[in-house]
Amino acid sequence: MNKWFSRYLFCFLVFFMGCNQNNQPSMEKPPGADYDGQAFTFQEVGDGIYHIKGTGVLSVGCNSTLIVNERDAVLVDSHISPAAMWALFTEMTAITDKPIRYVINTHFHFDHVHGNQMFPEDVKIISHTYTRDMIAAGNSKRGRSYDAFIGRIPDRISELEQQLASATDDSTKSVFRDRIRLQKNYKEATDAVMPRAPNERFTERLQYKFGDRLIQILFFGRGHTGGDAVVFLPEEKILIIGDLLSTGISYLGDAYPEEWVRTLERLKKLDFETILPGHGDPIEDRKKIDHFQAYLTDFWKQAVQMRKDGVEADEAAKRIDMTAHASHYPRIKEAGVSIFGVQRVYELMEGTAK
Repeated sequence: MNKWFSRYLFCFLVFFMGCNQNNQPSMEKPPGADYDGQAFTFQEVGDGIYHIKGTGVLSVGCNSTLIVNERDAVLVDSHISPAAMWALFTEMTAITDKPIRYVINTHFHFDHVHGNQMFPEDVKIISHTYTRDMIAAGNSKRGRSYDAFIGRIPDRISELEQQLASATDDSTKSVFRDRIRLQKNYKEATDAVMPRAPNERFTERLQYKFGDRLIQILFFGRGHTGGDAVVFLPEEKILIIGDLLSTGISYLGDAYPEEWVRTLERLKKLDFETILPGHGDPIEDRKKIDHFQAYLTDFWKQAVQMRKDGVEADEAAKRIDMTAHASHYPRIKEAGVSIFGVQRVYELMEGTAK
């Protein structure tokens, strides 16, 4: 009996450990995951709902949201690299020991989806169809957005090395050395990315029930990209909005500004009290949606007129004047906007936008 019991117990433990490992993400430390201190802060905004932000010691890209349910957890957005996702796996153990079984990508941008590859195959990674198709086609790792933010890392390293070489005091040299180290670590992390497309898609609506918690994944129309998903927790009145809204001005390089205004108007009908943006702190003032709609409307009007007047995009970016919105966006000090948003408007008018 003892011999057979021992064999049974051994087989059971091997089976149990194998199942447990399959439920957990790969914990092998990926390239570019070297950092000191804590990479993330976890702000509990509801029962088991955490707004997660980077601290700056590691490049992590976007915010994410962790929703801890009775048996497992849901993560909204997987950050900018395997390294960032590895850091989150490591640090979230202070919050919960429950495995992430569902990942929701709000849109296809690299800073929101390039941690996908760290999850086991049986984890559901969910997105709008457009987002899934863009990632599958390799568009999260190329194009205007990627080139501007990731493609220029070597140039930034070279610039910092030149500044280090010309620095004269030890404290300034130390600052530049730290910045160079962070950028080199960032490059290692992004070089290790192998974009992984979601394995479950939707077009308008998905709904999951986890015990008493209801989670809705919704699409209200094009805006920041062609496939922006929002995650709505109706009982908690929390809306996880991706980059459809930010505490500042959202990136417009892949946007549909005119449609974005209408998309925001439709989602206003939801009964929410707290907005968790893809960048910045939680938002509780719904008027911030109105402010951004006004900004988008004005920007679209001015950019369209510039195109009609035959003004080149780079010149238009210098002339467009958004200072009327400075009271809501204090970083606006003078005329001039990002060239990427203007280029996007011109593409939309020319019918060449993807």
